[in-house]
Amino acid sequence: MVNFENKSSISEIENGKSGLYAETVSALADVFQMTTDYILFGKEDSSFIIEGDNILRGIKTPKCKEAALEYLRVLSKLEDL
Repeated sequence: MVNFENKSSISEIENGKSGLYAETVSALADVFQMTTDYILFGKEDSSFIIEGDNILRGIKTPKCKEAALEYLRVLSKLEDL
């Protein structure tokens, strides 16, 4: 759950007078179903990144999660060839 003390806390963040903890940025990204990059920098990611993130979050077993990540690592290295 994302919790702010009051409306002035949000205003201070918006005006650059205060910052956010990484956990808060991550929680906001989950709540609004967007990337942390978008929250921090206003950059819109491609829809396939969001779809991939949703797929990875849906994988339940640690063994399958690690296999999926390893597959992505291999694909990433192939991009460099």
